[in-house]
Amino acid sequence: MKVVLLLDDQRHALAPGENYGEATIACPHCAHAPLQVQGTGKRPSEDDRAYEADAVSVCCSRPVGLIRAEVSTLFGVREDRAVLMGRCRVY
Repeated sequence: MKVVLLLDDQRHALAPGENYGEATIACPHCAHAPLQVQGTGKRPSEDDRAYEADAVSVCCSRPVGLIRAEVSTLFGVREDRAVLMGRCRVY
C-alpha cells in the first residue's frame, strides 16, 4: 500500500506515525515542520483504485489536502469490499 498527501497539485509521500501520517513539508497554515496529518471521512476514490480521506493538520487542526491510500486491487475497492463482506461472486 502506498499512502500520499495530495496538496496543491503535488504528491507528497506520507510516513506512518502513531496515529497520523507525516510528510517532509511544512504546514501551509502555521509553518510547523514536518507536517503531520490525520484523515477524516474515508471513502473510495472516484477511480475506485484507492481510498481517500480529507487531510487535517495535527498542529493547527486545519484542512490541508487529501490523503490517498493506493491499494492493490483487481476489480476496484468497492468490489473487493463487497466480496470480503460475504457476497460470493462467480467470474
